[in-house]
Amino acid sequence: MARIRHVLAPGGLLVCRLNSVHDLHHGAQAGTPIDAADLHFVRVDGWNKRFFDRAQVEALFARGWRWHHLEERTVMRYRLPKVLWEAVLARDGD
Repeated sequence: MARIRHVLAPGGLLVCRLNSVHDLHHGAQAGTPIDAADLHFVRVDGWNKRFFDRAQVEALFARGWRWHHLEERTVMRYRLPKVLWEAVLARDGD
């Protein structure tokens, strides 16, 4: 997040989507943990995937960001429903 924050101008917006720990159709709670200290960082079907709960999303953007929107949503973009976090933040000025 530090790299992304670095390239944004103060007040610049970041709009992102992050995998939710509730995204059961796309590997949450089913993969093989990559790091015993972080059970939400897993290997699923040959891919490394990171899933977030609300506290982890908030911690990821705890410093240097101002929240505009955070919502856990289910989208129908794929064959099966996908649960994700949708976030909109602005870079705080220095």
